[in-house]
Amino acid sequence: MDNNYPPYAFEDENGVMQGILVDQWTLWEKHTGVKVEIDGMHWEEALERTKNGEFDVIDTIFYTEERAESFDFTEPYAEITVRAYFPATLSGIANVGNLNGFQVAVKAGDANAEYLLAQGVTNLVYYNSYEEIVQAASRKDEAIFVMDEPPAIYFLQRYGILNDFSYSEPLYGGEFHRAVRKGNTEILALVNEGFSSISAVENQTINYRWFGRQYLKTLDRVIFYLGMGVLATLVIISLLAFFNRSLRIRVDTRTKELQEALLNLGISEARFRESIEYMPIPISIADNHGNILTVNEKFTEQYGYSIADMPTVSAWMTIAYPNPEYREMVIAQWAMDVSSAVQNKTATPLREYNITDKNGHLHVAEIIMHPVKQLWVASFVEITEHKNAERIIQESEKRYRTLFEDSPIPLLEEDFSAVKIYIDQLRASGIQDFRSYFKAHPDETVKCTNMVRVVDANAAAAKWYGSTTIETIKVEISQLVDPNGYNSFIEEVLFLIEGNDHYKLAVSRHTQEGAPIHLIITGSIAPGHEDSWSRVLISILDITESKQAGENLAEAYNTTLEGWAKALELRDKETEGHSRRVTETTLIIARAVGIKEEELMDVRRGTILHDIGKMAIPDEILRKQGPLTEAEREIVNQHPQVAYDLLAKIPYLKKALEIPYCHHEKWDGTGYPRGLKGEEIPLTARIFTIADVWDAVTNDRPYRKAWDRKTAADYLREETGKHFDPQIVHIFIELLNRGEI
Repeated sequence: MDNNYPPYAFEDENGVMQGILVDQWTLWEKHTGVKVEIDGMHWEEALERTKNGEFDVIDTIFYTEERAESFDFTEPYAEITVRAYFPATLSGIANVGNLNGFQVAVKAGDANAEYLLAQGVTNLVYYNSYEEIVQAASRKDEAIFVMDEPPAIYFLQRYGILNDFSYSEPLYGGEFHRAVRKGNTEILALVNEGFSSISAVENQTINYRWFGRQYLKTLDRVIFYLGMGVLATLVIISLLAFFNRSLRIRVDTRTKELQEALLNLGISEARFRESIEYMPIPISIADNHGNILTVNEKFTEQYGYSIADMPTVSAWMTIAYPNPEYREMVIAQWAMDVSSAVQNKTATPLREYNITDKNGHLHVAEIIMHPVKQLWVASFVEITEHKNAERIIQESEKRYRTLFEDSPIPLLEEDFSAVKIYIDQLRASGIQDFRSYFKAHPDETVKCTNMVRVVDANAAAAKWYGSTTIETIKVEISQLVDPNGYNSFIEEVLFLIEGNDHYKLAVSRHTQEGAPIHLIITGSIAPGHEDSWSRVLISILDITESKQAGENLAEAYNTTLEGWAKALELRDKETEGHSRRVTETTLIIARAVGIKEEELMDVRRGTILHDIGKMAIPDEILRKQGPLTEAEREIVNQHPQVAYDLLAKIPYLKKALEIPYCHHEKWDGTGYPRGLKGEEIPLTARIFTIADVWDAVTNDRPYRKAWDRKTAADYLREETGKHFDPQIVHIFIELLNRGEI
């Protein structure tokens, strides 16, 4: 549906779809039991994507003969008036014929545009949404526009220009339908059946919510009629002798009016209760004496309690907050908030509380209470999942800080945002070849270097720069790099300019004493900061000794990899030593299979890193002693994909990535994460899988003793052709028999 057609359908400030149609589809879902997924988008996109079969149903659609070639329509459910809108200072526009000669703004893909073209009005300007048209009118970029009446009034009021515009008589009328792709009769029947099951009262409740209504002031009318009755009675008593018949007539009239008022009061109360019942959040209503009068269906669904479980606020406090100390704190806060709300005639502040449901489960909810005459209406916003996610993020951040601060490698967090702004300015001025530009303008290299600032660092970095504290190196990078190193620094900037969010650079610089040093500089833009460069994580690996000794840079890589593997073993004591043993076994099998010696380095790296994805698994799952739940198992099963996402952008690990990514695939295709089958699985991963399982079953685990070698070998034979590659199992058994494993 259209994401910009209030009050029928629109996105709120959080990007969540709201409006009459969203509420109607929510009821449809409840009545049919069929799950509904609503997507709001520009109207022209909605039409095209529904035609292409991406969606089952399109809503808020006018019927036209052209559209009837692509869609089957439901019966109409709303009448829409279309008018021309123009400045109040402009006159003479009464019908479509008066629009000729004017520039007219319309929404792209709208039936209004088709209507105007058919009427000979061709000077049209197209916008993506009704809101963009009104925004243009508020800027005086557009003077005349044709629009459906509901969103026109909404947006003119919203942008404060309603009184600045007049409108024509209706140009024409249209009707809203729902539609499916041509020939999709089964879906069309389901849509019609679901909406026909929604009662008139339910539909009216939704319309009242979004269009508003003039509610009868029922209590005032009752008092009025009672007063009139009393007055009439006094008059009748005084004139009883003369107007007996008139008295009887008047009494009957007043009685009927009073009965009608009471009936209207009952209907109003029923509608009020019904609207509360269908609210998507838990609601409770209590009186000033602490009696809970009602709770809605969502309240009982969320917390398990019915009105019978908690007839009073005191009873609710006892069961919802069973801990006496916590309950005492809640009651004190609640009493203070209610007193303040009564005094100031406002709602209570939004407070966060821990609620225990009927099954003993803990919920975190934000509660606010609104005074309505003699009642208190409380709404409960469930934030349990949000709080859990927040806790996990905090734990992850804590783990990150521990790894960051305790790392023996110098690590810095640098802010390149000023450089990003400057580069964008240069690009806007026409500069594209930045390598040539910096080569021709060395002063620009110095300028960019002065723009970068260290915002965080670990102890190893402070020590490496010869400082006693971390704070003393939180300065411009130009104060830490000698001028001869500016050119190598600009290489880091060039990597970022070229769109790399990860880079590795070998550089040669000098110490403050002038001695040459050789470094590996690794940079990564932190996720979420790709557009600003405000957080770039830098690691510095000093390879001077290795360089001087003629050692290959792969040495530095391997040290890093082994450090990662060791970090994982420190988290998961159950598998301590596993990486070392399985690496040795994998290399033995790889040589026997015929993998070339020069390729074994990638095999070794992949083996060391095979479980690196488990770094993302929370400790409470990774170290859990009992069996995992289905949801926990799903998290564990994501670790090969996490490994891929973590390592895929590192070029020298491209070949080694086969093992971390594919070591849980099975020969018969039942493995994960991609369900690869047979030789679709990389050879190195098939080799490693056998070595991995062998090590797992032949070593003690907390939940079982190690198997003897014969039992383990029999198991490999049983799983041949299912879990394992038959040919590699055969080679492995031969190696066992020869005592090479």
